[in-house]
Amino acid sequence: MRSMMGIHEERSRSVETPYIKAIRMILVFMILGTALCVEANSSVPDRSENVMITEIYYDTYLKGDTNGEFIRIHNPTEDPIEIGGWQITDSEGVITFPSWADMDTGNCLYLAYNATAFYDETLQRADFEYGVDSDSTPDMIKTSGTTKLSNVGDEMILKDEKGEIVDVAIYGISDSDAVDGWTGTPVKVVDEGVILERDRDETTNEYEDTDSAGVPR
Repeated sequence: MRSMMGIHEERSRSVETPYIKAIRMILVFMILGTALCVEANSSVPDRSENVMITEIYYDTYLKGDTNGEFIRIHNPTEDPIEIGGWQITDSEGVITFPSWADMDTGNCLYLAYNATAFYDETLQRADFEYGVDSDSTPDMIKTSGTTKLSNVGDEMILKDEKGEIVDVAIYGISDSDAVDGWTGTPVKVVDEGVILERDRDETTNEYEDTDSAGVPR
């Protein structure tokens, strides 16, 4: 069980398209408690054992704001993973992957609220669309409620087909104590146009895998 995410105050790579010049802020995942006591020869961390939430874009430059939202998930494992029936919830709405959905090893998926707006802003094609049916992009199944990322705070909870928590990301105003799989306070909110991104290990370039938000470094 893993979760996100702290913010690295140094600003990293920027994304420039005709519609957006968003500065990505790297998310720092600080390992707390005994996890800091690593043997000196353990310089290479273990590969994560399950899918991670690696990017969240909740406060966009687009008119209507919600249209540009997206979530990115990543399979860092050495095996393909079938994610049919998996769900994402923000505690207000639930969206479900279609039964045929899967992720190859090392693959990532972009889940866009509006796939057409996502393309306009990033010049990439979304893998799934969960808010509206704007084009031929496969739709997530709207299981209950409405999934929209709040600009002031929200939760992203990824669950497998059995309802077990796979990963959690919490930012801004949120009752993080009420969410399993999260330790500590939520990530601080960021400015309009900033994409939250999970930090990578400097040695392996793998996404870091911990169970709490970090602190600025």
